Amino acid sequence: MQGKRSGNLQYLMKDADASLLHVIDASALAQLLAIGGDVSDYSSVTDSLEALSDAIGAISTVDPALASVLGTLADVAATGAVSNAKTAMSMIKQIVTMLLDGTYGLSGLQVLLAAIPTTAMRGTENAALASVVGALDTAAAMGDVTTATLIMAYIKQLVNNSEILAEHITHTTAIFPEATNIDCVLTAHASANTWSSWTEIVDTTGTPVTLSSKFAANSGHISAMLIEDTDTTDTRFQIEIAYGSAKTIVSRHRILTETNKLPTAEVARERGSIIPAGETIYYRAMCETADAKTITVHFRYFLHI
Repeated sequence: MQGKRSGNLQYLMKDADASLLHVIDASALAQLLAIGGDVSDYSSVTDSLEALSDAIGAISTVDPALASVLGTLADVAATGAVSNAKTAMSMIKQIVTMLLDGTYGLSGLQVLLAAIPTTAMRGTENAALASVVGALDTAAAMGDVTTATLIMAYIKQLVNNSEILAEHITHTTAIFPEATNIDCVLTAHASANTWSSWTEIVDTTGTPVTLSSKFAANSGHISAMLIEDTDTTDTRFQIEIAYGSAKTIVSRHRILTETNKLPTAEVARERGSIIPAGETIYYRAMCETADAKTITVHFRYFLHI
């Protein structure tokens, strides 16, 4: 028996046994070599100590493609103008730093992101990077989140929306009409409780100036509609403001005239959606009494520049 054991040990220590014929399934050695002790599952090419060592050594501490676009935890916050040499991590840290120190330089970031050169993404060999993170020149996302939107697109959308939010909080309001001797008159349908046709908002100058012309080059918001006068008393008006051929509603108002001259504090504030640049701005109105009643107003608005 002792000689047989010595012979078997010889196959393990001295003689070649390439197919591991002398290693019995489920034996102690087999359990070390393969899951469940099935020696046939073992491959020296991939499972040997040397193969495992080589595989571990080949693992990069930082994926070059990942580091080139997304960056690493150690990336410092970017400063100044953006460039294709700056990673997403550095720009995120730049945004957070500006928010935390109270400067809220959002308009500056908007300009910086708009200036990103449109060059091909580095590291396109990394499928996960290309399909999830995006590239430095990925366009900003719009609207609701989806399962097809890249991380870089969301980052730029966040900056864009933060810029719009900052303008809502602090902005210089413009007034339409622009002179005290010019009015803006809205006319209800001649029939009671009937909407008038959609009509472009204009002032009463010799050649009428449109409110739309103020939004010709830039998008913006109407922040308030102020009622100055009506031609009837003790009457309700309803007014809708919209833009574009689809008549996308910006705001709705319901007004009760108590006297012919309303107090100057009569302000209908608006928190409507953004009006895109170049769109036509319309109104329609109805009154509870007939004969095409009118209401004189002026608008306060601001542009995203």
